[in-house]
Amino acid sequence: YLLGVEPRAGGMALSPHLPDGLPWMNARRVRVGPHTVDLEMVGDDMGRRVTVINIGDEPVVVQVDLPLPEGVRDVITDLSATFRKSPGGERRVVFKEETLKPGKELSFAAIW
Repeated sequence: YLLGVEPRAGGMALSPHLPDGLPWMNARRVRVGPHTVDLEMVGDDMGRRVTVINIGDEPVVVQVDLPLPEGVRDVITDLSATFRKSPGGERRVVFKEETLKPGKELSFAAIW
C-alpha cells in the first residue's frame, strides 16, 4: 500500500501513499521483474513529488498515479498528466508513462 507498486510491461506503475504526519519516504532497491529502482516521495499540504531513480541495467517504463486531497480543484504538474477517479471515487492525477535509462532519475510533481 505505501509504495503502490504494480508490474507493467517493460516496467511498473507506482501509486504511493504518504501516511498522515509523514512528510517523506524513501525506498531503496525496489525490484519489479528485471528492473530495480530507488524511490523518494515528499509531500505536504501543497503537493507531492515522487522521484524515481533507475539503478538497474535496463531501461524501465514508469507511470506515477497520485491521490488528490479532497477539495483540491487546480493542480500544476511538471509533466504531462490526466485526472481520473478511482473505483472508490478518489480523485487522482495520473502522469504519462516515462522511460528511464539506467542511471537516470525523473521527478513527478503535482502542486495544488
